[in-house]
Amino acid sequence: MSVKSSAKQIVRRLLPEGITETLRDVRYQVKTIRLAGLDFRLETPNRRVLEDSILPAFAADPRYRRVLFVGCRWYTKIYAAIFRRSEYWTIEIDPAQAKFGAQNRHIADSYLNLSRHVEPGAFDLIILNGVFGWGIDSPAETEIALYETLRALNPGGVAVFGYNDTEDNHPSFLDVPSQAIAMLEPFHFAPLGGSHYVTLDDPGRHTFEFFRKPIEARPVDDQPG
Repeated sequence: MSVKSSAKQIVRRLLPEGITETLRDVRYQVKTIRLAGLDFRLETPNRRVLEDSILPAFAADPRYRRVLFVGCRWYTKIYAAIFRRSEYWTIEIDPAQAKFGAQNRHIADSYLNLSRHVEPGAFDLIILNGVFGWGIDSPAETEIALYETLRALNPGGVAVFGYNDTEDNHPSFLDVPSQAIAMLEPFHFAPLGGSHYVTLDDPGRHTFEFFRKPIEARPVDDQPG
């Protein structure tokens, strides 16, 4: 048996019952979009991990039906198709990028203002990829964004943080203790084998961190000033 076949069997055992077939269908939909000449893919190692492993796995899992993706560009437009079974939302500070966001479920504002637009516990999954270190940079802004994430997540909901682990672009919570991060718990993402994944062959050492809001999490009412 090949290493690839063994890995697939391990993933099947780790994923909740019934998700494997749905995951196969989601991946088929993505391939169909590309074959139809609608491939808006950004060809980078970290984007392949996001699009081939992370997004399809969550899209196939019925526990994550209310989804927020942070940041819109031409290469994120197909994500609505991946999450076609979900209530898929987007948020982007640049109004010119709204055309790449979710239809009728797009918020044109800074992520730091998310609580102005959604109720607490609005989402089961929030994905912030290429946000920390690329727009939300300072420790103060980062902490606000993390508290916004905590507030908007349903208890048991998952946050995915994707960032470059470089001297110039890594998020401040790697250097400065974060009270908001302390209120989250690591989430074991089975397809990548843990809660922390560094993309292979990526010049920016792009890293994915998976966190879960505890079921018994205390209310998040206040944000740092």
